[in-house]
Amino acid sequence: MEGSQQLTSLPKPFTHEEHKHSPLQLPDHQLGLGFQPSPLDPDQILDPPPPTDELDQKTADEQLQNPQIVSQELQNQQQPICEELRNQETTDEVLLNQQNVNRELQNQEGINEELQNLVLEEREKVSEKGLDREDDGEGAESKAEEKKGDREVSDDDAEGIDGGNDSGDDDDDDDESVSASNCGVKREYTSEEKEEEAAAIGYKVIGPLERSDRVFKPYELVFAVVQIGSHQFKVSNGDCIYTERLKFCEVNNKLILNKVLMLGSQSQTIIGRPILPDAAVHAVVEEHALDAKVIIFKKKRRKNYRRTKGHRQELTKLRITDIRGLEKPEMTVAGKMEKVSVKKLEKVAVAA
Repeated sequence: MEGSQQLTSLPKPFTHEEHKHSPLQLPDHQLGLGFQPSPLDPDQILDPPPPTDELDQKTADEQLQNPQIVSQELQNQQQPICEELRNQETTDEVLLNQQNVNRELQNQEGINEELQNLVLEEREKVSEKGLDREDDGEGAESKAEEKKGDREVSDDDAEGIDGGNDSGDDDDDDDESVSASNCGVKREYTSEEKEEEAAAIGYKVIGPLERSDRVFKPYELVFAVVQIGSHQFKVSNGDCIYTERLKFCEVNNKLILNKVLMLGSQSQTIIGRPILPDAAVHAVVEEHALDAKVIIFKKKRRKNYRRTKGHRQELTKLRITDIRGLEKPEMTVAGKMEKVSVKKLEKVAVAA
């Protein structure tokens, strides 16, 4: 019993339920410092905001209904991106151009330095050669003076040396003339040289054609074979021929063709051996022209060798005006008419 009494006399265990505070239940007029809820009007009561899901659906529906708005918005979004890309491209191009310019400048500077070095080296070489030549010239002058002294002594001793010295001077003059002719300067011909070269080709220049000269004559039944250079032509009065370019003659100049190989007419022919001395053909220079282009093509098989060139030969146009050195027959037009009338009378008599 004592033990049971001791058990009953033990304290109760701790629990939260016993220590829970009950909420204060105060009247409305004691909620705060004079706070009293104010009544609300029914008009001022607002509808609750719609949920966000419904708003998103509405905006999506509106965008689908207006595709133009969607495309404009996309364009507006893409424009700044495109501008940024363009700006990046332009900056890249500018940088590349600057790099290329810098490289070119560096290359030019290197080339200029190399050229300057080459020029300096050449100048040094030229200066060295000039010094050597000056030394050689001084030595040659001293040698020439010594030779002149020896010659003066020999002239005093002997008398027949003057002729030999004169011949040596003539040889020096000939050498100088040959060296001058070999230069690229155009040669100036004298009148005698012009006549000789023209005669070798086969013509002679008389002079310019004047208005008072009545050179052109009616057609005559005479022909001639003429040689000009290495070509032969059969010509008659009034014919026009093209020859290779003739030197020392200009347009409207009168010429005489001397190399006549043969003359002929209806009654006789005269053949030269090889040239007829008394015959001559007169002509007038009408123009200097160029022949049609001739293409020269060269090829070597399996060598990858092909060459094409063009050539236009220079020509001179001559008009034949007269042929001399042969008796020319007269034109008989009346004789032909008599023969025709006789034949007609004979035919009529036979028919009767």
